[in-house]
Amino acid sequence: MKTCLILLIGASTCLAATTIPLKKQAAVASASNQVQFSVDEKTGQAWVSINTYDSLSEVDEYQEIAVPGLAFRNGKIVYKRGSHEQVCATVKKSGWGIFEENQIQKTGNCVFEKLTRKEKIDNGFEVEEKMATIFNLSIR
Repeated sequence: MKTCLILLIGASTCLAATTIPLKKQAAVASASNQVQFSVDEKTGQAWVSINTYDSLSEVDEYQEIAVPGLAFRNGKIVYKRGSHEQVCATVKKSGWGIFEENQIQKTGNCVFEKLTRKEKIDNGFEVEEKMATIFNLSIR
């Protein structure tokens, strides 16, 4: 059975509901997924990184996805929509020299959720019903 991977971004009721489909790909049941925030200090950009690893085929896929309204400012990853702003994570440096890296600590205001459901997929020849894995970023 094939599974599809979809990344969706949604906001809670304190913000107007937003769902942005960002990624959809065929995946298999043996795949494991890691979803996290990433930043670029020089540009002030923040994004979502998805790493999918299929243990059967040993295929490792990494993708960076821009999320409208997500930014890096003053050591924080923030989601802004209109006049509402929510801190999703704090970013601190650890290590030194070439070993220095960012440690991203989620605040709990922005939560990644994983759902599985049947979805109709049109491949151009027929419409099939397959299982889909859906990732949501819920802004509280």
